[in-house]
Amino acid sequence: MENNKILHVLRNLSESNPAELKRAEELILENEVDEALDILEKIEGIAWSNFMKGNYEEALSEALKCKELYEKIGKKVRIASNLILIGQSSVFAGDYDLGLNCGLKSLTLFEELNNQEGRASSLFLIGLAYNYEGKFNQSIEFCERSLAIKEINPTIKVQTLYNLGVIYAFRGELDQALKYSLSSLELAEKLKLNRSISLNLSLIGGAYLFKGDYNRSKDYCLQSLMVSEKEGLIYPITWALMNLILLGVNTDSPLEELKQYNKHLKELADQNPKNKFLSHAYKYGRASTLIKFSSRSQDRAEAEKLLNQIVNDRISNPLIYIFVVDLYCQFLVEELKITNDLKVLDELNPLFNRLLNIAEKTQSYSWKLEGKLLQSKIALIQMKFKEAQVLLLQAQKIAESHDFKFYAQKISNDHDYLLEQKDMWEHLKKTKAPMKDRINLASFDGVIKRLQARQAIEPPELVEEEPILLLIMDKSGISYFNYSFIEGWDYNWLFSSFMSAFDTFSSELFSESIDRIKIGENIILIKPIESFLVCYVIKGQSYLGLKKLNRFSKAIKDNTEIWETLNRAVKSGEELELDKPRSLGAVMNEIFVQ
Repeated sequence: MENNKILHVLRNLSESNPAELKRAEELILENEVDEALDILEKIEGIAWSNFMKGNYEEALSEALKCKELYEKIGKKVRIASNLILIGQSSVFAGDYDLGLNCGLKSLTLFEELNNQEGRASSLFLIGLAYNYEGKFNQSIEFCERSLAIKEINPTIKVQTLYNLGVIYAFRGELDQALKYSLSSLELAEKLKLNRSISLNLSLIGGAYLFKGDYNRSKDYCLQSLMVSEKEGLIYPITWALMNLILLGVNTDSPLEELKQYNKHLKELADQNPKNKFLSHAYKYGRASTLIKFSSRSQDRAEAEKLLNQIVNDRISNPLIYIFVVDLYCQFLVEELKITNDLKVLDELNPLFNRLLNIAEKTQSYSWKLEGKLLQSKIALIQMKFKEAQVLLLQAQKIAESHDFKFYAQKISNDHDYLLEQKDMWEHLKKTKAPMKDRINLASFDGVIKRLQARQAIEPPELVEEEPILLLIMDKSGISYFNYSFIEGWDYNWLFSSFMSAFDTFSSELFSESIDRIKIGENIILIKPIESFLVCYVIKGQSYLGLKKLNRFSKAIKDNTEIWETLNRAVKSGEELELDKPRSLGAVMNEIFVQ
């Protein structure tokens, strides 16, 4: 909340006085509420000062000192505003649940007061918390609700637009990310909100970095650094420097240039020894530079030590942690290529497990998705083909559930490609191929490049599948409905091949641990519904076909007539037809007939 009143307080206060809190409490008991509120406002100003500096735990501590006294006074508008401060500080300090709860409580209070400006602030805070939890659909919903309020504070509007830019950047939808961050930047410049100007410049620079537009990326990052340094904004300075280092290691930037950026980060970290974010940013930048520019054993050992320190420390920022895990993974995979020593995997697996455990605790679905993707690649290079498929399916479900649209499409296509490569993998297994060959075939480097901002998430071209056959069967393999999309097509050979593999895959098919298998040139897409299995046989890409299969499966379960007819067929042995029950034909036409 960068308004003139707050900024005035920030410039004049540096630390709170416990005696002032005691005095405020005494004033409340003496019914001198206005004077007590003045003291609390000063303490809140100190909290906002710490927040602006990136000292989120200190900001949270100061804000919580005010909470109890505000509640004693009972002035709802001050309680609600204090909750906004506590909530924002909590989110950036890593306590997303507390941030979300503060947002919901403040929203209730502002609604009771019919305070529309406050409602917009609360909706933004809820969206911010959901963003950090990786619940992007919910975040977008609350941010859009905030923007829809006419009375929204312009500063909150700037922050909300920026938050949307961050979300779309996380999802790989870079054009959308640029749209929102450029809008946020334009408004921030009109309002002269230098912190927001700097953050948006850095975000725009990062988006162009992912798009591969390195010149434009560097221009925006340097602008961000210039604005941040002029105003002494530590948090934006850090992000600008990190982006410039990331840009430098992915281009032909001179080593001396990166050394200067690293030196600047080290100075910031040394000046703020309690700030984990700054410490981690410096260590990440230093490790990145060493890995890029040095092949000396002592330098690589130092880089590994720095990365190890970060991953074993308390997390300061989700994005830095993701970058560190990816860089560490890249480092170890390169070592695996060179040494062919499987012991390296003993270091990789705990890394992913830690990432997934934290993702589970914080409900950060973006972290969980990254972890599953990396785990699937490790399983693949260990020749654990089935495990790699299961992990890919888990990653796809996360992507689908939380609207990581481009990721979902890319993962599905990767899954199809993996099935096509099965013979090649079997050959590598038989010949005991070295790790380098396995890693190259697994396209492991492609994942790392994308996550390390050297390769953008390109949405794959979606091609309609060629439909062949739709089946409904039970666990014993008895068919209760079959529909051929190709007139006169004999599916007996395909069905026989499928049934020969059915016993092997049965438990996995019905447990939803696998969603497709490949037989010949055909892919069989699979969806279990209680005791039934719906199979859709296609040629081509699976992504759009799976969407149709899921819609069909849901429709037959939700349609009482179809579901009851299907269950009766189990006892009677009769098969369903397009006109028996009547609604089945309508469902088929709606989903499969274009």
